[in-house]
Amino acid sequence: MWKNKPCVVIGRHQNPWLECNISKAIGMSVDVVRRGSGGGTVYHDEGNLNCSFIMDKCRYDRHRNLQFVIDAIKSRWDIDLEINERDDIILDQLYKVSGTASRLTRTKTYHHFTLLYRTDTEKLHKLLTSPFGTGVDSKATKSVSSQVRNMSDYATEMDFNCLVQVIGQHFHRAGLDQEIDQQKLGEIRFVEPTDSKMFPGLNKIQSTLEDWEWIYGKTPKFWLKKNYCKVLDGTQVTVTIATEINKGRINQLNITYPSTNHSDEMDSILTYIREAFIGQRFWIAELEVLMHNLKQHETIGNHGNNALFNWILCCLKDTLHINV
Repeated sequence: MWKNKPCVVIGRHQNPWLECNISKAIGMSVDVVRRGSGGGTVYHDEGNLNCSFIMDKCRYDRHRNLQFVIDAIKSRWDIDLEINERDDIILDQLYKVSGTASRLTRTKTYHHFTLLYRTDTEKLHKLLTSPFGTGVDSKATKSVSSQVRNMSDYATEMDFNCLVQVIGQHFHRAGLDQEIDQQKLGEIRFVEPTDSKMFPGLNKIQSTLEDWEWIYGKTPKFWLKKNYCKVLDGTQVTVTIATEINKGRINQLNITYPSTNHSDEMDSILTYIREAFIGQRFWIAELEVLMHNLKQHETIGNHGNNALFNWILCCLKDTLHINV
């Protein structure tokens, strides 16, 4: 049983740009992290208790684990909790209080899930709303949106220590911990999870999980495409921006626009822009710097069709969500 400082946790096969608002997370000093198990995106803070069941593969049973925790909570508080078909724990037949995920290896398994008891639901909704709407195609696993609510709305005295004690004692009494020393029955042990002496190899694992290449570079390939229409010099003009992002980097960028008297010049400029973006990390702060530098380039800044060119840049910024 454990808790985190505020963070957004995405599943192993998910797309962080489509699951949350990364810019808001950065502005609010909230980490975005990718876990090693599947499942959907969740928000953690100190008003959420996380439970992890680590056991041999032959004993793996998600439903049993969830029901065990429900039984423990109900032994202390009179609240309506049940498991739905997605292995979520539902409060009052409507509100999700627990998202679940797991990972199985050849011999071992871990199953873990949240328990919202006093989380900041306003911050949760802000952070788990992606600014990317239409025009997105992705191979990543998508989260299923749900209404959430805190269990403390129904049990006002519920807090972290109470939950740990209630679930921990129920665990001992239920006999699920078959290998425990019977003389220590009832004892709940608290550990410092960042103690590298107690947990050798922790620093290496932590370094991997904090790496940009793991959090963002592991994102499955996705595409952004938008069409824009505008009247320029009395003529309706259509521009299409299409980009492919693979392993967190811009892999392709296509910009189509109508022919003009300055098409050759425009083609040359847009080719220069495409080449500048190809291979760049899809990271807004870096793209903002790149866009600013491109606008300052003397060749790009002086050409025969400023109105069309400037509008194409606006379309590009909108498609990529660049705020300059």
